[in-house]
Amino acid sequence: MTASAGATARVLRQFEPATDPKAGAPRPADAPRPRLRVVRAPATGRSRVPFVALCVAIVAGALVTALLLNIQMARDSFERNTLNAQLAQTAQDTQDLTSRLDAASAPSALARTARSLGMVPGAGQGFLRLSDGKVIATPEVAGAKG
Repeated sequence: MTASAGATARVLRQFEPATDPKAGAPRPADAPRPRLRVVRAPATGRSRVPFVALCVAIVAGALVTALLLNIQMARDSFERNTLNAQLAQTAQDTQDLTSRLDAASAPSALARTARSLGMVPGAGQGFLRLSDGKVIATPEVAGAKG
């Protein structure tokens, strides 16, 4: 006999008709007997393991996401620093080239470069009118005097 069957048997014996203590005779048959039935054991509560596992998974996912974002931000920070250094170097190079161009474009530097190439200064000025192609003033040939 199982434990639950034994418990049911005890309950049934409790409510069996007993003898009348005064007369020693059994109770009359018309007395209502309690209605008894076998009841199932109470259902066990739902397990909390899936809920706890879901919560742990969500927290772990959030931590992994935060870690990945932090790593990406650090990587981007290093890249930004590298690009800023390159930008500063490019700005310095541009400034150096601009100053060299300004120095080479100065009138004294142009005259010196022209003399080194064998050019001579012009003696006079002449103008060409484009509407009719007429030369105004008479320019002298360079180097004719010297």
